[in-house]
Formats: sequence, structure tokens, C-alpha cells
Amino acid sequence: MNPLLSTDSRLPEGLGATLPIPLNAQQAIDFPALEQLLKRLDPVDFIRLVNSEIGVRDGEAYEGMVSFIREVLPKSTKIIESLPSTETRDVVRYCDGRAAASMAFPLPDGWLVRPPVSRDVTLAGVVAHLRSVAESTELPVVAVLTGLSLESRSRRQLVDAIAEHPNIAGMMLSGAQALTWPRHKALRLWVSGDTAILPMFAMGCDAVVSQLAVAFPKKLKQIAETARFGAWAESRTALGPLFHLMQHVEELPSPAGIKTVLSHLSLCDPHLRLPHTGLSGAERDALYADLAKLELNQTETEPR
Repeated sequence: MNPLLSTDSRLPEGLGATLPIPLNAQQAIDFPALEQLLKRLDPVDFIRLVNSEIGVRDGEAYEGMVSFIREVLPKSTKIIESLPSTETRDVVRYCDGRAAASMAFPLPDGWLVRPPVSRDVTLAGVVAHLRSVAESTELPVVAVLTGLSLESRSRRQLVDAIAEHPNIAGMMLSGAQALTWPRHKALRLWVSGDTAILPMFAMGCDAVVSQLAVAFPKKLKQIAETARFGAWAESRTALGPLFHLMQHVEELPSPAGIKTVLSHLSLCDPHLRLPHTGLSGAERDALYADLAKLELNQTETEPR
């Protein structure tokens, strides 16, 4: 085992797929499309579930959806949920509520926790927020640090401080951040971004979370696994045809970009809920042009 990696076994390793929530024209959850997506996700190690389109105010619908996902998703695939707020009080209340309802609605296998977004928040405030959330749940917590811009000394202080809490088991960074942020043996390193799959596994990270994996789970798993175990030439060969599409999807707003890809593959409709908005005609056409360059196996809608 890489000595830089955490020994905490509560969090999954490998390839994670960010799962967008399919909606129908009436803005309700499209369960047939959701089932179709879930049944394709056997290759991935875990899913990242983001509830921004359903929202904390639609709790019953969301919890019912999580139960449905648990029933359909392969048993070996774990669910890691992004908490729906960055306000400490709201997040703690949400965790308490989900724990109280766990007899009726299943809990995930871990939480992704974002720091407060206020411009006035201090380093101490970020640490206090993450520790408060970690103390409100028995599930392992991954601190989502993507988007945080800190000087080198503050990065080290933040990582050291959150690593002291036994329930904060990992941190998520962008690929660019992972090149400059310190690591800690008590924290698993997760990286967000499709284009980071090959270089980040080469650097010994634990998991990469991909948007495109929900569309092409077998191909992305092939890229991830060959990179994880050092078959760099094989991984680069598999990644090559997809790389421009990966870059394009990462540049587009989420979940509009990936839902457009899924719509093109007849896996779900591209409907969105506010505040999310759809792509422009030019953005859609450019994305379709990228997809047209792929040689797809039509029976599985996967690149050959």
C-alpha cells in the first residue's frame, strides 16, 4: 500500500460516478430513467449523489429516491451523499433528521461536506464547521475543499486540523489542487474531475469522482483501474478518444452538460430544475460533435 494513503477502510476507493437526478417534463423524479442509469453502474465503486435539484425542502421525495437507489444499485456499490447546505446549523439538523428516519429510509455510506461559502469565513470557521458536522453523524465525512484558495501555510493548518477528528476520513480536491496541497496519512485523498483520472492515480490518490462515468461506466472503469495499478500505456490508450469530451464536460455547468450527454445516449431527458439552466444551442451542438467522434458500441452505448 502507498504509505501516503489513509488506512481508514470506511470510505470506498477507486472510481466514483456523480449521479445526476433524471427529471421528467413535470419536474418530478424520472424513476424509469433513474433505474436505467443505476443498472449500468455495476462497474463503478461508488456513486456521488448530489441532491441540489431535489433540495432539502423536498425531503420526503429525496429520501424516497435514496431508498429506490439502494434497492436498484448493485450491493457492492456504495453511496456517498453531498450534504445540501453549507450552513452549519442546517447541515447538523439534516444529519440528525436523516439518522432519526434511518429505520424507514436508508442512510448513505458517507457524507461529502462543503465548507461555508461566506466571504467572511475564517480558517478557524471552516475547521469548526467541518468538525461540527463530523460530530453530528456516525458516518465518515469527506471534506470537500475544491474551490478553496488558501496560501501554503493555511492549507497545511487546515489539513492537519481536520485530520485530528476521527470521523473526518478524507478530503476532496480538484486535480490542480492535488498538485500543491499537502496530504495527511489519516485522510484519504479523493480528486474530482474526469481529466484527473490518470495523473491522480499515478500520484497515489484513493479515488477519483467522474461525471462521465455515469455515461460510460465500463470505459471509465477500465481507464481508472489500469491507471491505479500502473498500466500507464493501456490507460492512456483507453483515455485518448475520450479526453476532449472529458475536458468539454468539465467546462460546462453541471448537471446540464452530463444530462445533455445522457440525453444523446437515450439514457435520460435533459430536464433541469432551477437554479440550473440548460445549455445554449451552440454548447449542445459542440457536445454532440464530440460524441459523434466516438465509435460507440450501440448495444451498450459505450466507446469501443
